[in-house]
Amino acid sequence: MKTLETDVLVVGGGPAGASTALSLLNYSNLKVVLVEQSDLSGHRIGENVSASIFNLLDYLKIDKNDLESDWICPTNATVSLWGNEYPVTIDPLLSSSRSSYQIDRQKLDFHLLQTIADRGGIVLPRTRYINISRPDNSSWNIDVSHATKGKLKIACKFLVDATGRKASLCKHLKVPTQRLDTLMGVGIFFDENKATENPKVQCIESTESGWWYTSHLPKGKRIIVFFSDAKIIAHNHFNEIGYWTKNLSKTREIKKWYSLNHPPLKEELWIKDASSRITNTSQINNFIAVGDAASSFDPISSMGIGFAMTSSFHAARHIKNIISNNFSSDSNHYQKNIEEHYHQYVSLRDQFYNKENRWNSYPFWAKRLPGSGR
Repeated sequence: MKTLETDVLVVGGGPAGASTALSLLNYSNLKVVLVEQSDLSGHRIGENVSASIFNLLDYLKIDKNDLESDWICPTNATVSLWGNEYPVTIDPLLSSSRSSYQIDRQKLDFHLLQTIADRGGIVLPRTRYINISRPDNSSWNIDVSHATKGKLKIACKFLVDATGRKASLCKHLKVPTQRLDTLMGVGIFFDENKATENPKVQCIESTESGWWYTSHLPKGKRIIVFFSDAKIIAHNHFNEIGYWTKNLSKTREIKKWYSLNHPPLKEELWIKDASSRITNTSQINNFIAVGDAASSFDPISSMGIGFAMTSSFHAARHIKNIISNNFSSDSNHYQKNIEEHYHQYVSLRDQFYNKENRWNSYPFWAKRLPGSGR
């Protein structure tokens, strides 16, 4: 089996993994290899982001004008039915709230990975890890398999888990994990109705069994997703299109954005983990997690991509210091920052859910009441 040697191996090619690799290439002399299991051809769920995304790209030395023109589009307004039975519309041009955007994750991810290759990194798409070993308790040996080139061994000094909410490497290495809830998202993509008067609108609406979200996406697409706890979704069969659509029909606003006359991009609903949880990698030398693999957030927070990128910046500095033997501060400093950020998030999450008190007797909302013990 052929062996590829590198300083840092990043497993996962989303915003967190790609930003970690780019930060290392930009601000150190370390060799970096990134492996990504997919070929980036499928739809990737985007996210509502603020204008701070442009500052994050600046740190990565990426000119936003180098990306394709339709990789991002502004949100004209947000409609909310949360804690109130009547819709409230927030226009960013008429309020003090930050401007918001929807991004095309597929285009962003591809551009980040292409930039890694352009700046001297090695990117291996369609490559999955098979096994992890550590013969001398310092360097790592990772066995991977490429879709067409077969098996390869990668030897590295530092290993990064950027596999998203799956946290595949953390699970393999039995890293401690604390999970706050079992939130899941069940959704669908479809073509935006071109006759819609103002399509660039996002909407959030709470119901007794969870909450709904819809937003425009780049390239004239739209997403609708229902969020609830795993047991509630399973018990009510909300993962089946018939029950999902019936549940949707009970909403006041969200249903207006969906029409059976506009077929979905995929025939079946997709189901995604949306739970809040945090991992602790501080007890394993030369290994850390970034982005959702380090800590994941309720989509209500719109913190996913921003945290994915900023955590990767801190991770890259941490890795540089470790490998260069100049790390003189607390070795758990990175983990402490992750935990502080997560605890702040939990407080904000609780505040947001506590604004909705119409459904307190229902299981989904009862678990989110103060003192509920989750």
